[in-house]
Amino acid sequence: MTKFTLSHDQARNRATIAVKTAPDGYVVDVHEPKRTLSQNDRLWPVLRPIARNFLWHGQYWSELQWKGYFMAQLDMEVLTMPDEFGDLITIGFKSSELKKHEFSLLMELIDAFKGKYGIGDNPQPGLRERKAG
Repeated sequence: MTKFTLSHDQARNRATIAVKTAPDGYVVDVHEPKRTLSQNDRLWPVLRPIARNFLWHGQYWSELQWKGYFMAQLDMEVLTMPDEFGDLITIGFKSSELKKHEFSLLMELIDAFKGKYGIGDNPQPGLRERKAG
């Protein structure tokens, strides 16, 4: 399989040649790139101070739970399954499939939330003085 990142004219020309010379039945998929590793590397350090220092509705929530909270706020893919009564419950959040701009929106939302509630970037284990509302 040949992949082309359409970042300059030469790459676009090579992609065009590959499409024109491909055998019948081959498939072309042009899509926005997924989030970058540097974006992903930033996610957990940004969530950590929220999880460690922020009381939300009477309790502290894990980094994974906060990730799900913010993804749901942006209507991003949230994995669900029915419980024993048929109600949908959340079982996971796939940020690995987010496009670059979607991941940027997620990070902007988290940063805005931290700014609104005065949550700093340096988590202090055991220090839990911030509260919502």
